Order: sequence, then structure tokens, then C-alpha cells
Amino acid sequence: MKQKITLADLSRKTGLSQATISMILARRTDVSFSEETIRLVRETAAEMGYTGVSRRVTLFSRRTIMVVCPFLLNNYYSAVVQAVQIAASQSHCNILVHTTYNDAELEGRILKVMAESDIGGIIFTMMPQSRNILDKIASALPIVVISDREECLPVDFVELHNYKAGSLVAAHLAQLGHKNIACIATPGFEAIHARKIRYEGLKNTWAEVCPDGALSLLTNFVNPAMMRDNVRMERYLGQQITQELLKNRFSDITALVGLNDMIAYGILDAMNEAGKKIPLDFSVCGCDNDFPSDLAGVSLTSVEHFMVKNAHLAFQILHSKMTGRDGTQNALIRMDIQPELIRRTSTGPL
Repeated sequence: MKQKITLADLSRKTGLSQATISMILARRTDVSFSEETIRLVRETAAEMGYTGVSRRVTLFSRRTIMVVCPFLLNNYYSAVVQAVQIAASQSHCNILVHTTYNDAELEGRILKVMAESDIGGIIFTMMPQSRNILDKIASALPIVVISDREECLPVDFVELHNYKAGSLVAAHLAQLGHKNIACIATPGFEAIHARKIRYEGLKNTWAEVCPDGALSLLTNFVNPAMMRDNVRMERYLGQQITQELLKNRFSDITALVGLNDMIAYGILDAMNEAGKKIPLDFSVCGCDNDFPSDLAGVSLTSVEHFMVKNAHLAFQILHSKMTGRDGTQNALIRMDIQPELIRRTSTGPL
């Protein structure tokens, strides 16, 4: 029996992406290609006996994109989602939001469904876990990832610099004269790409700028269901771990780093409850510069990732791929904005 010709076959023959071929053969009116490209695709399809794409779920008319994030109750991700939505609405596009709670199986299921639909594209606000599925669908479905870059993934990136973010915090605390510091992290943070890279930047830079100092890593157990069901879990963990530290180890440590701002808010809660003065007794630093960080009662030193600008860049890249503009369908795009340390009153000299 003769094997059915697929979009992948046409892609190999023409050198064009499956997304481009699919849009041309579907005679999409919201995208534009050169007459030469259109003729090449149609003639190749006729020559090879291409009969059509597999059945897709027709719901979105290629004007809807999906935004994937691990949590929505973390201010970082909710800010990114809202920024994408604003950018999408200006281009008359819609968004769907899917939360994974760092569950790779859940992420993989939704990716498979979207690959069989007429969704316009996907924006990941974090590093995807379903690498094998991404490899299969990236040539047919535009995908943009907002995360630290990985060369092996065939997707577009708005590149973060979490290593530099951790490095900025380490250099700041060393400059203030601190010697013994502690980093408080969520359990299993090593599986979360951004947080793993962020901690490596903090640890390696601290060893360089303060070789006679010490860095402790503090965490606690929590399962995925607890993270999903407790809206304050990251803040609660920061608070709980700091309370334990104050009971047992506070004489050595003079500065605490929350691996994100939500954890840092919990650190500040515990310090306030214990009657500690910030930054006279302890310096506290976060990382993300979430919107509560500059409130008068918080004033948290943190690292600005320019999340709104990154979200707008991610949508611009995705939209150019969806519409076939600027000749970008087959090119992998890398864009980035460097992070900056925002100094506030939660950190001070030893």
C-alpha cells in the first residue's frame, strides 16, 4: 500500500516549515507569502500526491494562542500572562491559559491536544518539560519560550539570564560586607530550570566574591498537590523556614535570599513576627521584582527581569510566525533583555 504523503514530506522536499506549508495549502487569508513560495508549495503537493492534513479540532481559527505557566498565583507569571493578553488583543488575537503546576504529564497532555487543533501558537512562560513532544510539533506549530536558552530545543526564545540574576544578588550582599548568607528555596527547585540556574549564579558568584564566607541552602518538603491547593504556599515556606532558622541558626547568618519574591515576602513576615529589624538585624533579598516589592511596607531589594517587555517580545515573535510576516517562518529567533538589581531598604551594610 502506498504511504500517505504528509506535511513533513512536503517540508523536506521544499525546505519550508510545516507551518508555512499548512497555511498556504489552507489558503489562509490572514497571512501573506511570495507568489514563488505559494507556487512551490502547491506544485510540490500536487506532484507528490498530497491529499490533505489529518483531521484537526477546529475551534480557534488560528487567531488564538495558548500561554503555558506553572502557576498563576505567583505574581511573576500572572504579570506575564496579562502582558501577553494585552499585546494579543492589540493584534485581534485571543489567549488561552494553561497551568501545569510543574507536572510534566499534564503539560504533555495539553501539548498533544493543541498540536491536533487549529491553535495559532504557544508561549511558554518557563522552560517546557515535554522536550520529546516539542521536538515533534515545533516544525508545525509556532512556539516561543521565555526562559534561559537551551540550544537543543528547536523553538524561539526570549532569553532570560537567571544565572546573572543570582550573580547580581551575590555581588550586592558581598559588597555590603555580609559573610554568611542563606538561600531559601522551594523543594525540588532543581527541576525548575530557571530556579536551578538562578541558584547556580548565586552559589558560584558567592564563592568568587566571598571565598571566606558561607552560603547555606534551606528548603522544606511539599508535594505538588500542596503547591496547587495552597495559594500562599511559596510565601508560607519562606515564613516557616525562616522561623526555624531564627530558632536554631540566626547567630551565624546575616542575610537571607528568597529564590523568588514570593519566598522573600514570607521571610519578611517571619522577621516581623520575631521583632527583627530589616536591614539592621538581617538583610533580605528577593528575585523577580514583583509588583508588591516596591510597596512602602515591603521595599524589597530584588532583580528586575522586565517581565512585561519579555512578554511583549514573545508575542511579537509568535505573531510574526503565525502570520508569515518578515520571512521568519523558518528562522529560530533569540531575543533578550538583561536583568538589573533594584536596591531598596531591605538590604543594608553588615
